[in-house]
Amino acid sequence: AVGGGGGLVLQVPVVNVTDIKPELGPPWRFEALVVDRCMFSTGTGFRATLQDTVGQRIPAFFFREAASAHGAVVRCGTRLRLTTSTRGTRVRAVDPRYGQGFQLLVGPDAEVIASGGFSPGEPGSLARLPPPGCLVEELFAIVAEPGDLAIGESGGAYRRVVFTDER
Repeated sequence: AVGGGGGLVLQVPVVNVTDIKPELGPPWRFEALVVDRCMFSTGTGFRATLQDTVGQRIPAFFFREAASAHGAVVRCGTRLRLTTSTRGTRVRAVDPRYGQGFQLLVGPDAEVIASGGFSPGEPGSLARLPPPGCLVEELFAIVAEPGDLAIGESGGAYRRVVFTDER
């Protein structure tokens, strides 16, 4: 905390993936790009892969209330600012059966805001596509050239399509 003329101001440290460990206690802030998002087959939440500002990735899980609270903001291609001030959002080790490293369990009381990229509730446009590796769930574009139907090496049919932005 820093003293000022009007009282104390809490300094929230900004962390990267390398700083995220189970002993990390609140408060902290994490800025990341949502690289992918996958709904649980049970319908009880979703998992998102978050990439920090230096390119490191960590899985983040949003269960029930957290999925309801943050689902509209956590979309592929969105830059997020996640701030936690309670232990409702925590870090745990990955189950050894599924790999190694750590994962975030995001609580409903975390502050999750979009700080860039696609805006919640709006489909993306070609001018604002996320970086390679992101899965775009919805896109508004105009087909400029539908291309010819072709057969790939694997035998599957495909069509190379040229899009133009609607704006």
